[in-house]
Amino acid sequence: MATGFQHAGAGRGWFCETGGRVTARVSYFLRDGWALGVEGQYESLGTIAGRTSIGLSTRYYIVRNKRLALFGQAGGSIGQSTVFGRFKSLPNNYPPDYFSRLEGTSYQARTGLGVSYRVSRRVALEGTIDRALPSIVSPGALDSVTRSSFGNWQGGVGITYRLGK
Repeated sequence: MATGFQHAGAGRGWFCETGGRVTARVSYFLRDGWALGVEGQYESLGTIAGRTSIGLSTRYYIVRNKRLALFGQAGGSIGQSTVFGRFKSLPNNYPPDYFSRLEGTSYQARTGLGVSYRVSRRVALEGTIDRALPSIVSPGALDSVTRSSFGNWQGGVGITYRLGK
């Protein structure tokens, strides 16, 4: 994990009873043990809601040995949230129980911990748990659905591949 090593990774996560997410990430080590990354993410609550986003993240590897590493991570993203369903009150005075699709721009911040286990020189498996704290910008009708759905504890498993030397 020396300066300049790049990692590419992908993961599958979960939250709530039915929620899931897929993440792709590329990281660059600024210093030994400290990485900055760019990631894309898709989160879904089945047919109820979805969120597509892009963001920045950072990781600091707290404990490291030849195979095992413990890290802290934090990140933020901007994305598009979509909610499908029947809503009692909608903007623009739609009739009650009108089936609709609502969209809004969302921001999400998160922080958490993870563990990484190196299975070869280039490949590592990882597990993470983090807390997501979303804030919906527009429209206000999305607030209650997406705050309760995407703003909670999230877990994930993934794989990383070391690029370069």
